[in-house]
Amino acid sequence: MRKNHPLLKQVYILTDADDAFTEEMRMWLSSEGWDKVWVGKRDLYPDWDDRELGVAVDMEIARRAGVFVGNGVGPPIHTNLSKS
Repeated sequence: MRKNHPLLKQVYILTDADDAFTEEMRMWLSSEGWDKVWVGKRDLYPDWDDRELGVAVDMEIARRAGVFVGNGVGPPIHTNLSKS
């Protein structure tokens, strides 16, 4: 990913995974040459009691991202736009 997008300098991880996983991911991404690796729940809102607010912040950051990569984990969401 880093080699494919040389102009990108930072990566933001949207996850609710445990701290051990996120720290391992942070170390791996840093070793791949990313200038800054952000983890939302640890770096931007570590003390927020309202988890839903953190999810909203994550989604807004993802919406504005230059590149978004999903891992494919989670329930599929199907929308039928032909039915109103």
